[in-house]
Amino acid sequence: MRLVTIIEDSFTIGPRGQPAQAIMDYTKAIGLKSDDKHIQYYARLYRAGVHDKLQNFGEAIADYSELIRLGPDDLNAYSMRGTDYYELGEFGKAVADLSEVIRHGKGSDSEYHFRGLAYAALRQYDEATADFEKVVSVYTEAIQLDGRDSHDYFGRGAAYFDLKQYNKAVDDYSEAIRLDSKYVDAYKSRGKAYQAIGDLTRANADFKTAQQLESGKN
Repeated sequence: MRLVTIIEDSFTIGPRGQPAQAIMDYTKAIGLKSDDKHIQYYARLYRAGVHDKLQNFGEAIADYSELIRLGPDDLNAYSMRGTDYYELGEFGKAVADLSEVIRHGKGSDSEYHFRGLAYAALRQYDEATADFEKVVSVYTEAIQLDGRDSHDYFGRGAAYFDLKQYNKAVDDYSEAIRLDSKYVDAYKSRGKAYQAIGDLTRANADFKTAQQLESGKN
């Protein structure tokens, strides 16, 4: 029970704003001997998640790598490690890990998005375009099924932006804002899209609105 208590307490502490204490507790749990592999697994997984929140990507990668060593079929660990490799600029490794997830038929919009970005950074533009177009198709299907989720429009808008189809990106970000008038990231992203097409007046207006929303003035 001692290990379980440590993990449960730390899982609560991390999101509450005490990540350093959470990391210490997860590390303690990992260091204690236990025959319960699930406890060890989740202690390491949660510690990696806290490292990600702190943008300690190298430390997170070390934990994900250990999870993969212990369970080579852990596609979630491959996905998270691939994303972290992208954040560190290790684009080849990012492509390899994200491709492993996609190869097993478990790729979501996230894996295709980050692999596309990694391909673009490697100047493999045809591969990047194919991945971004896949993201567009994923969100288009979701929108056709419902059409009321602002996140679906935001996600497709981001893919259009990556494809340099800035007017389409503006349209989707605008729909996301129509559905959720306090969607800060949508205002920021639409501002960037407006910048890309040279409409600085609208871009600055969106950045100002995002700033006001973040400061609680709206």
